[in-house]
Amino acid sequence: MPETILVTGFPSFVARKMVEELAREPDTTIYCVVRQKSLLEARAVLDVLPLEQRRRILVIEGDAAAIDLGLSGAELASLAPKLDYIHHLAQVSYMGAETQLATTVNVGGAREIVELASLCPNLKCLVYHSTAQVSGDRKGLVLENELDEGQSFRNAVEATLARGERIMRSKMGKIPIAIMRPTIVVGDSKTGEVDRFAGPYFLILLIVTSPPDIPLPLPGR
Repeated sequence: MPETILVTGFPSFVARKMVEELAREPDTTIYCVVRQKSLLEARAVLDVLPLEQRRRILVIEGDAAAIDLGLSGAELASLAPKLDYIHHLAQVSYMGAETQLATTVNVGGAREIVELASLCPNLKCLVYHSTAQVSGDRKGLVLENELDEGQSFRNAVEATLARGERIMRSKMGKIPIAIMRPTIVVGDSKTGEVDRFAGPYFLILLIVTSPPDIPLPLPGR
């Protein structure tokens, strides 16, 4: 059956890869919420896709952290009944981000996407892309519903992403929600493509690109 999917966070690396994967299904229509400053980049990304796929990917100017995703009332009323799935990928993940920015995007964005999902009568699933870092400094066995166990966080990004996931879990009884918790995403598993260099990315890329006959010191446990 034809499906209509909304993706936030485009054209970030992970959102771009998600859209490319979704577009391979021939009956899928994809709406991408893109901030105004990223419109040119988004269109450049889409231009390299096959024409048949590009025709089914529609760019909507908006902001995942704004009220109603920055869409007009008419746009929202037209879009909501069409949606079968939502992939919420808009987030601030740079560990040095300011607290206000991280709160606006990671917490405010979670609230807004839940509000949108509640308006979608045919929604099959809101897929919230979270992170394993919502467990903070906890060690040992950590269950997926243990979001408030007195853990502390290393920075505002971890703390705000945890708050965003709590919002999702609080709405699971009313909205079909699935939470994904990937670890650090380094790059494309086939091409090695990566769109940012921060934190452990430098170390990992150094390891995988170094000649095999050059010994490298590695951290312990």
